[in-house]
Amino acid sequence: MASDTRNKIGVGLFILTLAFLAGTIIVALWSGPESPADRDDPAKVARGKLVYDRHCASCHGVKLEGQPNWQEK
Repeated sequence: MASDTRNKIGVGLFILTLAFLAGTIIVALWSGPESPADRDDPAKVARGKLVYDRHCASCHGVKLEGQPNWQEK
């Protein structure tokens, strides 16, 4: 009898786990990929410029000009 109870609990936990995983996958697929970038949002564009100026411009140039011969090592 104890074996029957353990089997039922095991099957129940397995089904619960499958239902949880299926729900997680459905929610992930339904919400779809969403990029935080939005060129039509002036606040995001300003934030992107600030990040670029602080972390990228020193190598890539203030006016996005890049470096000469960047393809060569």
